[in-house]
Amino acid sequence: MHRRIGVEGDRIRSQLTSASQKQPSAGSLPILQHGLVLALFLALSLAFFGWPVIGHMQSRYIGQTEDPVQFIAAMLWWPWAIQHGTNPFIDHWLWAPHGQPLLWVTSMPSISLLLSPVTALWGPVASYNVAEILGPALSAWSMYFLLRVFTRSLVLQMWGGYVFGFSSYTIGQTLAHLFLTWTFPLPLLVLIGVRVYQYQAKNIRPPVRYRVWASILLLFLFGASLEIFATLAFFVTVTLALALILSHRRRDLRSRLLVFIRWELATYGLVVVLLSPAVIWMAAHPAFSGPPHSPVTFSTDLLNFFIPTYVTWLGGQVFWGVSHLFLGNWFEQGAYLGLPLIVLSVISIQKNWDQFWIKILSGMLICVAVLSLGPILHIAGYPFIPLPWTVFQHVPILQDALPARFSVYVAFLVSLLTTMGLDRLSPDKLRVKYYALAGVSLLFLLPNVSWGRSGWSTPMDIPSFFLKPSEYQRIIPHNSNVLIFPYGSYGNGIAMQIHTDFWFRLANGYWGIPPSKYGEWPVVQQLWLLPAIPHNAAIAVQFAGLLKNQGVRRVVALSPYALPAGRLLKEIPGSRKIYSGPHVAVWSISPAKAFSGTPSLSSVLSRSDLLQFQALNNAARMWLIRHPGDVGPLSPAFLESRHLLNSSFGAIANSGANRYWTDDGGWVGAVGRDMYGIGITGSGTEIEPIIRQDGPTARRIYFPYPRQLTKARYSVIHHIRSGELLMVFSAPPKSSLH
Repeated sequence: MHRRIGVEGDRIRSQLTSASQKQPSAGSLPILQHGLVLALFLALSLAFFGWPVIGHMQSRYIGQTEDPVQFIAAMLWWPWAIQHGTNPFIDHWLWAPHGQPLLWVTSMPSISLLLSPVTALWGPVASYNVAEILGPALSAWSMYFLLRVFTRSLVLQMWGGYVFGFSSYTIGQTLAHLFLTWTFPLPLLVLIGVRVYQYQAKNIRPPVRYRVWASILLLFLFGASLEIFATLAFFVTVTLALALILSHRRRDLRSRLLVFIRWELATYGLVVVLLSPAVIWMAAHPAFSGPPHSPVTFSTDLLNFFIPTYVTWLGGQVFWGVSHLFLGNWFEQGAYLGLPLIVLSVISIQKNWDQFWIKILSGMLICVAVLSLGPILHIAGYPFIPLPWTVFQHVPILQDALPARFSVYVAFLVSLLTTMGLDRLSPDKLRVKYYALAGVSLLFLLPNVSWGRSGWSTPMDIPSFFLKPSEYQRIIPHNSNVLIFPYGSYGNGIAMQIHTDFWFRLANGYWGIPPSKYGEWPVVQQLWLLPAIPHNAAIAVQFAGLLKNQGVRRVVALSPYALPAGRLLKEIPGSRKIYSGPHVAVWSISPAKAFSGTPSLSSVLSRSDLLQFQALNNAARMWLIRHPGDVGPLSPAFLESRHLLNSSFGAIANSGANRYWTDDGGWVGAVGRDMYGIGITGSGTEIEPIIRQDGPTARRIYFPYPRQLTKARYSVIHHIRSGELLMVFSAPPKSSLH
């Protein structure tokens, strides 16, 4: 019995220490070969993702929608801010004058600064495109270096590099999220970990250079993607914990693991110290109000492992009838592996199950795959049962991660496990079949290049007005605050700003969600969430207050937004159209005249809420005057359909409990059989003018609902920070029509 344990321990000890013997000497693998491998991966990345922008590197960008524009801005911002001596951590040229804290959003300082020479020579659009081409190639190349530890076969090294670097995850993220495609630090960090473990297994202190390189890679990863930095630390912790659990009967292995864990903790401790200035700055400038996206929506559908989405060439169109049911979007549906690769993974695990580290990696593959399914299991878009990620929805930092993005770790583990398994196959006819299956598996991962140029790239849509410095510099004062329609993610304001080399500051923009300073303004939320520009008296008051609060000097509207923007600006005192050209209109704004008094959010909402309350009440009264006693149908959507209420107040729904609400927190509906209610959401200070004006005619007043407002409670109403006001009125008599 003791002899068996000893033999098993020797075999386990040799699993990683012998890996270095598989690596060919430096002389047999010259630098030229590494360069050729990188060149091949770059050629593939160029063929898959770069071809649509060849010849248009400065006028088109790789990807879809407006998401990439914020990363193009990041490519310019960091070197520009450092060159001009401004604080690069907060962009006062976005959401001016308060600014956007950039460490809280995906501003990619690592990638931006690394490619700053490209930006200086050819501009941010070109450097963004270069980064998009480099990301998959570098990830595949780094995986190739890691796999050299486990196999002598150059073909397998390159095959495994491709599986990781050009996975479905990478293909999807290339269309929208540059910062999620630069995953090359992951294999290199694991490679360093393997080398350190090998030294420690021989009772040799690892060279200091390994800690230095690991720290550099982790710092780079923090500056490229805080999300990957955090989830990597989480999964490394889970991996080491699993290894400790499974090694509880193997003292020699357990002791080596503990030594390695101490090395890991010391390295992460060093990184935390080096990052402390940035972390302290983030703590001093909080700009996070909760997860921007739902982990339920952006989770992996179970079928996505087996069924491709439209971004995959083989089967993407055939299975569109199923894949379109997956939650999220194409960019985040990156779990697809294909049946050949899944079969190879299972065979590789089965044939090497007796090896300790294969068990650890296999356990982690199952763990990561399950966690990527999110808090609820979805199959073809239908929810079924709760899953383990539900527990982590309330863990700081991890609660902000999107489970669908764990697919990068699934691709990594599948590449590693399958390559190791293929390398250990005996040279027989069956091995040839497995290698053929490995070749076929690459076909299943090819991107759908049949989309053409318009599918894989987007033109930088810059109006001619912003292409002529003599034009925009004459109309827009230097460093003035400018608000551009369309607003937020519906617009391209950042693209125009960076094209002018930050000639003006943006009072809005799209770089993550609006900062809390402005995100709490209802008018900002409406403009942010809806493509149309609302127009009513309540919105006009809010917009005027916002213009004064942000010190806006110019409003720019692109076609077809110029007409609705003009209607809204007619309600703003001190606004004047000063330019009308091809696809662009510009208004001059006098902030002092736009809004009388202090443009604090509370004072603005006091006026706005009163106007919305009056509009809802007048619309309901008009209906009841014409149809006495018919309170049943009352709702914002109903009143809009009868042209009694301005549709820009925004009815939320036509049915269900939400049908009584407007986008801006207004409420109208029947109360009992012969009365109706008008409601509004706000603080005591904001709704007090409404109570003072309409309270005498109300039958009952509730604030905060459902508590009835009494005289005693009215005296302390200003201390109530938020609540729902509901005022109940009797239906007006028919004679009121006259």
